[in-house]
Amino acid sequence: MAASSTSPSAADVELRDVVKRFGDVPAVDHVDLVVPSGEFLALLGPSGCGKTTTLRIIAGFEQPTSGEVLVAGQSMRGVPPHKREVNTVFQHYALFPHMRVLDNVAYGLKQRGVAKAERQRQAAEALAMVRMDGFERRRPAEMSGGQQQRVALARALVMRPRVLLLDEPLGALDLKLRREMQVELKGIQDDVGITFVIVTHDQEEAMALADRIAVMHRGRIEQLASPTAVYDAPASAFVATFVGDLNVLRGTVLEGGAHPLVDVGAGLHLRPGRVVEPAAAGQQATVGLRPEHVTARAGHTPEGVEAAVATVMVVGHELQLVARLPGGGQLTARQPRDVDPLLESVAPGERVRLSWAPAAPMLLGPAGPGVSSSSGVPAAAGASTSE
Repeated sequence: MAASSTSPSAADVELRDVVKRFGDVPAVDHVDLVVPSGEFLALLGPSGCGKTTTLRIIAGFEQPTSGEVLVAGQSMRGVPPHKREVNTVFQHYALFPHMRVLDNVAYGLKQRGVAKAERQRQAAEALAMVRMDGFERRRPAEMSGGQQQRVALARALVMRPRVLLLDEPLGALDLKLRREMQVELKGIQDDVGITFVIVTHDQEEAMALADRIAVMHRGRIEQLASPTAVYDAPASAFVATFVGDLNVLRGTVLEGGAHPLVDVGAGLHLRPGRVVEPAAAGQQATVGLRPEHVTARAGHTPEGVEAAVATVMVVGHELQLVARLPGGGQLTARQPRDVDPLLESVAPGERVRLSWAPAAPMLLGPAGPGVSSSSGVPAAAGASTSE
């Protein structure tokens, strides 16, 4: 697919019809991608989707089977990793355990023949950039995982690459530290202004960090857009179900076209406000509905659809409720606790009312056996389902 209208002269990275095969298996399948200078791009997708292979091709650790890679407008054909204007930070930081922090950061400059005083000065500046000044004399074993990650970033940044590649850089950290480092990483990128390309399978991480997200599936880019567009206007059923949580209901299309009507059972008819993939009248199809778009209320309110409670969970300031619809489908509602405080005491089996904006549902496309769309997305992937 055409990734961007950005002109090549403004691009730090460009992939032109890149294919990478391992035997007969295409790990990267005809990928076109343009990354403008200064952008923070996330390659997002499940394991085996080709995102890490794509990053390794940019870095030079893998050679494409066909196609071309350009960095700063220059072809990288035959150019080894150490001669490219890129640097890579890995999930496992690969710091030298016997070296102090300052020497770890300065190592690449030493390999380039930079004089000791100058490389130590530059290393100290890089450590200050990642808020690790004062740690120059420590060894890796004397630091936390988050501190080691910052040192690894400093070691990459001190080389002043045109592009910084990050391969699951926060994957080894616990959740709290991971979120703290996301803030730090975004701040560092804003400060240094160079192009960052990060590989992650964590949707929240991609949404928080990236200017644009390339959602990959089976070696291809399914959608390349801003985090908001990827979430609110998914380009395929796979993107809709992979990014964020999604209720998925199966039903019969009563009316096709731009404004379809779907019967999801027990007389509940939905007219999706967005058609992700079309389905014709008479076909079995799936409809997606984000949990945060569903509102649950206890008591005897006449609004909405009656449903039987399955579970209620308090998650911090939010309440998450799962309820079964009369037609057998199941919906999850996620909302602030103060929307209806009575819900916290509702028991399984009790009745509640579920409602949503008429345009909130999305038609995901025809449903095959055990799948939610013609894209082959599992019906239960990240979702509640009526099956």
